Amino acid sequence: MLAAAAKAGIVDERTAAVLFSDIAGFTAWSSKHSADGVVSMLNAMYRRFDGGLESYGVEKVTTIGDAYWAAVGMPTEIDNPAHRAVAFATF
Repeated sequence: MLAAAAKAGIVDERTAAVLFSDIAGFTAWSSKHSADGVVSMLNAMYRRFDGGLESYGVEKVTTIGDAYWAAVGMPTEIDNPAHRAVAFATF
């Protein structure tokens, strides 16, 4: 599908990057903690991610459980989207 979109001129992988994070072992970890503790940890993590969005030119797409999905260079093109995505993920 991405290849078809690229051929149609919709997406250019050199001008956009997608970041998808997922916590390894989250299901096992969360089963040993209270619901309030799990929600508190996720909120703290998402607030940290959200706090770096503007600095790195990242656009948040959504959160799904313990996963965080964001994009760089969409909808507005930006220089070095892959570098920015990695810098954002490791700040």
